[in-house]
Amino acid sequence: MFFEKDGVRICYEVKGYGKPIFLLHGWQMNKETFNSLTRDLSTDFKVYQIDLPGFGKSETKEALSVESYADILYELISSLEKVPPVILGHSFGGRVAIRYSADHVVEKIVLFGSPCVREERE
Repeated sequence: MFFEKDGVRICYEVKGYGKPIFLLHGWQMNKETFNSLTRDLSTDFKVYQIDLPGFGKSETKEALSVESYADILYELISSLEKVPPVILGHSFGGRVAIRYSADHVVEKIVLFGSPCVREERE
């Protein structure tokens, strides 16, 4: 399935029923990264596997900031669900989840391999 907004096209898949969980992959990965996890989680949850813009089958016309990814994710999630989401983020997907949760209500976020602090470099 696809969601389109402001020149961004997001490809996503939905499996299972129940409380919604959105899975955000890391840099240079795609939604298939979570196929095994989705198979297990979808027995109890409604699982959304998302190709972040610029990865997999999703498209964007310009480079995006982490804030822009979070804003687009909000548009997608609010169009699909009416309850605060659970967001699972790996690596870069975790950065997006952190940014998202700073501005929007979530039930919880689950992070793994996610950079939480960005160091200034010269």
